[in-house]
Amino acid sequence: MVHAVIMAGGRGTRFWPESRQEHPKQLLSLLGPDSLIRQTAKRLQPFISDRNIMVMTSQHLKPAIQEELEELPPENILGEPCGRDTAPCVGLAASYLYRRDPDTIMIALPADHLIQPTERFQEQLQHAVNVVDAHPETIATFGIKPDFPATVYGYIQRGKPLTLPSPSPVFQVKRFCEKPDQATAQQFVTEKNYYWNCGIFVWKVSTILNLIEQFAPEIHSPLASIRQSLFTVDEQTTLDREFANMPRISIDHAVMEQAPHICVLEAAFNWEDIGNWEALRNLSEKDCNGNTISGQHCGIQTQDCIIRGNSDTLITTLGVNNLLIVQTPDAILIADRTKQDSLKALNDKLRDTGFSPYL
Repeated sequence: MVHAVIMAGGRGTRFWPESRQEHPKQLLSLLGPDSLIRQTAKRLQPFISDRNIMVMTSQHLKPAIQEELEELPPENILGEPCGRDTAPCVGLAASYLYRRDPDTIMIALPADHLIQPTERFQEQLQHAVNVVDAHPETIATFGIKPDFPATVYGYIQRGKPLTLPSPSPVFQVKRFCEKPDQATAQQFVTEKNYYWNCGIFVWKVSTILNLIEQFAPEIHSPLASIRQSLFTVDEQTTLDREFANMPRISIDHAVMEQAPHICVLEAAFNWEDIGNWEALRNLSEKDCNGNTISGQHCGIQTQDCIIRGNSDTLITTLGVNNLLIVQTPDAILIADRTKQDSLKALNDKLRDTGFSPYL
């Protein structure tokens, strides 16, 4: 049996003011009519049946996710009591699946990526599943060949080629690398044996739980208590108590950097991480002045701007360059495009200065 787990717990502060706590990035329709999470679910279908697609999200977002993905069984939308990054998220999802079927193969993937074409992506998912099915101790991931020295992605250094049941090139993972500085990223691209880490993993649930026990005991202990309580009257109480006791840590740091049997499939699909407004601009059409515009706009001497509004309000600009302008019914953001990394700090300031209703 193969299940997919969509990780959709983030707040998406880099897309404020369109993203809000009750309507975060994964629920936004940033590229086309479908939300990012719906695009992710559709990308899995029919390779994975609806009954085998699970979503990990924040507890308070469960109703909104259920409404967005009404084809999924309600019990497949799992809520985390608090944010603890991807290692606890993965551990909790694997625990649920293990109680259902200890032999399950799990595909873990984020909710905010753009992957095309779907048919090629599903083919490579099948290749990865075949590898894990034949070698249950192995974790499979996907590497994106870098076409520029990105500093916003982690990297995977590949090792020797492996002979595994996959028509795609498969390599031993030599190491996972942190997001590099510009010089190191350029070195990675030049050496040609590094991939962007897209954060998609395929493993047996028993394997990932064993690795969490081995390399992240501080996560394993609360998980063990949660796992014992699943499908009992004590489940929610135990989950609320024990999940908060886990450290905030990514699955890469907690497990992947230490795990002994990881292979990387060279991706044959196109991949983009929709991480901020700049990433969205790179994927959108631009006018003759390099502007990306959504909504009503009229401008003079306006170049290289991102401008987003609605059909009810006209945005006008005069003599501006490299601005990010986002207008919503109750808030307007005007920012230097090069300062987008500070959007989280702006969210923090809004909270600290009494503007929490706008978050």
